[in-house]
Amino acid sequence: MATYYAAEAHTHIKAELLPEFKKALADAEAEGKEVYSVIVGNGVPLLYSIRDKG
Repeated sequence: MATYYAAEAHTHIKAELLPEFKKALADAEAEGKEVYSVIVGNGVPLLYSIRDKG
């Protein structure tokens, strides 16, 4: 498992999981929050770190 900044995590996530990953980013954005890091294991995003924007 490794931790990546959200902006670079997409390069470590399996292609078939990218739509779900992008939806998680958009959902956080819609709530006024941002995903700033992601723990990825074997190409699967396991844990998102989310914080308030501001």
